Amino acid sequence: MAVVGIAIASVQLPINAQQPSGTGPYTAEQANAGRATYQIKCATCHLPDLKGSNEASPLTGMNFVSTWRDRAISDLINRIRNTMPMTETRLARR
Repeated sequence: MAVVGIAIASVQLPINAQQPSGTGPYTAEQANAGRATYQIKCATCHLPDLKGSNEASPLTGMNFVSTWRDRAISDLINRIRNTMPMTETRLARR
């Protein structure tokens, strides 16, 4: 879930959930945890700058924003859960 937050924060999509006080929708601790998780589990394909490569689509930019702007965050979460390569988390849920 933290990775989703990093991706969304990177394109500055509006978030309707109650936000902690501060400069963004996540605390610094949550953002750092999401960044670390992204670097370990996602950056190999989606690249450290979220620009994507080959079959891994970008997680930033106008195409990403256009695709996800008017959709529920649950759609993005489900897309990640159901289509990203198997991780130990997904294997444990089976």
